[in-house]
Amino acid sequence: MIALPPERQITTAASVAAYLRARVARSTWRRYGSAWRRWLWYCEAHGWQASEPTPQRVAAWIASLADQGAAWSTVCVSSAALAHVYRLHRIPDPTSDPTVRALLAGIARSTGTAPRRQARALTIDQVRQILDRIEADTLAGLRDRALVAVWWLSACRSAEVAALDLADLDWREEGLALRIRRSKSDQRGAGREVAIPRGPATAALRAWCDALAQYGRSAGPLWLALDGEAARLSAPALVAILRRRAEAAGIGGVSGHSLRRGHVTAAALQGVPLPVIARQTGHRKLDTVVRYVDAARLFDQTSARGLL
Repeated sequence: MIALPPERQITTAASVAAYLRARVARSTWRRYGSAWRRWLWYCEAHGWQASEPTPQRVAAWIASLADQGAAWSTVCVSSAALAHVYRLHRIPDPTSDPTVRALLAGIARSTGTAPRRQARALTIDQVRQILDRIEADTLAGLRDRALVAVWWLSACRSAEVAALDLADLDWREEGLALRIRRSKSDQRGAGREVAIPRGPATAALRAWCDALAQYGRSAGPLWLALDGEAARLSAPALVAILRRRAEAAGIGGVSGHSLRRGHVTAAALQGVPLPVIARQTGHRKLDTVVRYVDAARLFDQTSARGLL
């Protein structure tokens, strides 16, 4: 057996750890980290060792989350976080115990599994209203107009939009092809292309790219902070920009999912086939797309119309 020098052993160990972490998306790691900290606090409060979990202790913690009003998604993430961490450290997974599984089933029946908050779906008119209120004579205005327009037409997730680089823009005669290198439903990075037809959105993006070029930016992140450091804007930062611009246009309750859901709804109402919509959004299953469309057509599909 060939012995590695100490510094090479350290580098190899770090690489192994990095690749193990890469199995899970960064956003999922953040949620797992939050859940794990809550579990540590609970263990500390009860005088337990987190390294010695038992199904009974885990069940008590999960039940306490439900008693405190945690959403079903929070309960599921909390359970998944414990399962992932303990398996990673080769500690028997306490969440796989029949008691814990039965508890989760009971919580689901008691509290329900439906999301408590649905993202507001922006309409075409509302998006135009937002764009009309964004100034076109400042760097921030050029960036934000391009951001909202591209986000709306691409129907991408906020993380996908934030990850865009200038190299991901493929300008063509018909418009623009965005290269989405990785997404929530594509953790292995197979990538996909998203088409944005030539029009107001591509014109706004051209203006922003031209502004970047004037400052010597021909490569790197597409969306930059304008605070002097020119750092890539994170997904939460993009959502904050969207909310601020929407509120300036008199539209409240907007979230990072509002443009994506609004795109799906508007396209479906205009008769775009569901598979075509799913290809644009990157949905692997049509269930979510159908749910958005059904919500938009609620009053069109009711049997109660005309009965009184």
